[in-house]
Amino acid sequence: MIYYAIGDIHGEHAKLTALLSAIEHHHRTNWQGQDRHLVFLGDMIDRGPASREVLDLAFSLPPETTTILPGNHESMCMNAIRETETGRGDSRELAFWLRNGGTETLASYLDEPCMSDDWLTEALAVMRSTHGALLEQLTQRDKPYLLDKDRRLLFVHAGVVMRKSLGDHSHEEFLWSRDPIFLEDPTSRWSENLTVIHGHTPADEPNIRPGRIGIDTGACFGGQLTACVLAPGCEAPEFIQV
Repeated sequence: MIYYAIGDIHGEHAKLTALLSAIEHHHRTNWQGQDRHLVFLGDMIDRGPASREVLDLAFSLPPETTTILPGNHESMCMNAIRETETGRGDSRELAFWLRNGGTETLASYLDEPCMSDDWLTEALAVMRSTHGALLEQLTQRDKPYLLDKDRRLLFVHAGVVMRKSLGDHSHEEFLWSRDPIFLEDPTSRWSENLTVIHGHTPADEPNIRPGRIGIDTGACFGGQLTACVLAPGCEAPEFIQV
């Protein structure tokens, strides 16, 4: 199995389309006939201009060869949608999400954003009817990660908290954590002896440390969108960037 893990997309549909084409070319050139699996590491939405199109594309991919993991931005979005289902448009969760890129996401569902109360209500309704059920299912995953025990690989949005075992983590920690030991200490080793492939914390280039590979390269901030290629028997990961 060849894994292609995709970092934080944040509404950058054009980059995602280009990256999927590059992945297709890479696999056809290097691994023709081998099984492949796409892993989206979360934060598909917010900040960028085309979150709706990103979700349309991601959710249209074959589920047997695609795993979509939740990020903290999908969690924020669904918290806002749940709180506004009662008809309130001034919830704390909604305001928090809008400040963190939700406005751009809602704008991708309506042609003429104006941020009036009526606009918010309509945009939320369109998003809920279009992708609400899929996002609800995504954010309610019992395990918000993908684990390959045989190859000792853990795919998860934010990373891990080094002092905790895999089973001791909360759902929120898998989506929100930024453990400084995990991110910054090159000598630390997690007791689970897994290589963690994650996004969430942007950097200019893929960040490789013993036991972790960070591939959020700031696509929505003018950086590249990155995929990490993990093939059996290969000592080091490859990266595809657009």
